[in-house]
Amino acid sequence: MNTRYPGVSLRRWLAPALSVAFLAACDGGPEAKPDGGRRALEQRSEGRLEALRVQVDVARNRLWALHRDGVYVYEITTRRLVGRVVLPEWIIVGEPFNCAPDLALDPSGAAVVSSNARTVLWRLDPERFEVRRGELALDADRDKNVGFTGLAFADGLLFGVDGIHGSLWKIDLAAAKAEKIALSSPLRGACGLVLRRGAAQAAPGLSLALCAFGETRIRRIDVSSDYKRGNVSDGPCP
Repeated sequence: MNTRYPGVSLRRWLAPALSVAFLAACDGGPEAKPDGGRRALEQRSEGRLEALRVQVDVARNRLWALHRDGVYVYEITTRRLVGRVVLPEWIIVGEPFNCAPDLALDPSGAAVVSSNARTVLWRLDPERFEVRRGELALDADRDKNVGFTGLAFADGLLFGVDGIHGSLWKIDLAAAKAEKIALSSPLRGACGLVLRRGAAQAAPGLSLALCAFGETRIRRIDVSSDYKRGNVSDGPCP
């Protein structure tokens, strides 16, 4: 299966991400060879270029890859596998029925993994790789099979998008609950979620701007300061 991340094949997405990581992590001297290191890491991954999601943590010299059999963690500079975690009771619905689950890194370096079929999250400790499973209580749509096809940390909060129903959620990991954000239009088909960075992220009176990526569309969501409403548009989302 040719798994895609916001409409881009993993091989095409992985190459620049790893090159940036190697350039940032290496000394940059004449012996530094980011491209060669990337190829070695791909080979060390035993050909697992069918990964569902990849996150690069340059600050901690790590690459996280989500696969159907668990999460693999690599040390970037040595291309060494430093951890593998099996996600207990993980449920995934494959393409073409839904986008892949997501993998996001919080400010501490811990990884959070979603299911695209259930409102359950798995948190992986960044040091010991211990996994903690948590089922979220929803304040709406309890009659639906909600899952998250995109996760993003912003303003110290976690946001999740459901690509099937097009809903956006503010997630409280500590309280194990998710609150639905009222949107001006649904985000159906969203396969990824990121914080829009820049000097003027959100419009006046709003808190932040998120970008939802799909196979054919990129949409911007301006979230209100109370995190209860979101205006969806085709505005700029670099």
